[in-house]
Amino acid sequence: MSKPLILVVGATGTIGSHLVPRLAGRGARVRALVRDPRKAAGLGSGFEVVTGDLARPETITPALAGADKLFVVSNGTNIAELEGNVYAAARGSGVRHIVKLSGRQLDADFMADVPLAINQRAAEASLRATGIDWTIIRPATFMSNFPQWIDHAAGVIRLPVGEGRDTPTDPGDVADVGVEVLGAPSTSGCTST
Repeated sequence: MSKPLILVVGATGTIGSHLVPRLAGRGARVRALVRDPRKAAGLGSGFEVVTGDLARPETITPALAGADKLFVVSNGTNIAELEGNVYAAARGSGVRHIVKLSGRQLDADFMADVPLAINQRAAEASLRATGIDWTIIRPATFMSNFPQWIDHAAGVIRLPVGEGRDTPTDPGDVADVGVEVLGAPSTSGCTST
């Protein structure tokens, strides 16, 4: 039996750009879904590249052909819609396990009305409704995002964590979690923070 084929949606982003080469380096069969194949050139080799756009559902189904596992990360103001397109296409495609990168503290009171949190919660609900085994990874604040939160005038860093504290996370470490989850026999119904 051949190794499972893993489709990575968001392959050239902050996490995907770490995840794809690490999976390929471990000998996994990897397919990277990208909007711009030129960006995938910087990821290295040892994997397949397919072009698609989550806003165009007709481009997702061909990318899923033969895929056993799926890693999904998206961004923007319409995450629920974009990822909903992926999950709808995954139904009946043969995908047996979907791993979604989400956000930490989505259920905290201070996040109740935050658009990003609302979108992520809706995307998580859509994933759970697929009937496909799933795992949700909810990492802490990415260290790579810190420059945008530095308020030089006030001499502080303003993080989206309410009155609490945070544990900055390296995106490479999040990718390592993805590698382990995708390599495990089953982590269905698991949300990891």
